[in-house]
Amino acid sequence: MSLCCLGMLTLHRVMRDRYDYIEIESILQTITEDVFYKTYEEKQNRLRKLDNLRKQKTNQKQHKNIPVPISNFKFQPIITNMSDVIFTEQEMKLLQNGPKFALDINKHDITTTAIELEAAIKYHPLEHKIKKECIQYIKNQEAKIKREKLSGKFGYNINLNVMKQFKNQIRTS
Repeated sequence: MSLCCLGMLTLHRVMRDRYDYIEIESILQTITEDVFYKTYEEKQNRLRKLDNLRKQKTNQKQHKNIPVPISNFKFQPIITNMSDVIFTEQEMKLLQNGPKFALDINKHDITTTAIELEAAIKYHPLEHKIKKECIQYIKNQEAKIKREKLSGKFGYNINLNVMKQFKNQIRTS
């Protein structure tokens, strides 16, 4: 027998010794009613919560189906000028492009880069293959830059002029 069954059997014997049949029935009836009402209230609470959750879910579905007009939607500006310097509309437009469109003002020393690359792959088993791939990549990048400069892609020449204006404004302020 389990510990719970033994406890109930002991409780039953003690009650049988102390109380008569009618008192035991009365106590059991009271306990049964208390348990019934307690479980009934808990069940009603759970059902109310379930109904509320169902209503919320249907409301969410209804809100999702309402289309939001795109014409009213506007992104917040990426850049906020918190300085005393006043920028032109063209300069602000350039800044709004973000850091991916920043021009590389610093000139890189190609010779130093080539020496560092040579030292890095010197003892690699595929040294010659890596060199050929790097040479081809550099040539492709140079050709791409020349094409972009000639076609004026991304407003390269305009952006350079705007960047020069930025430098002058920052130096004077």
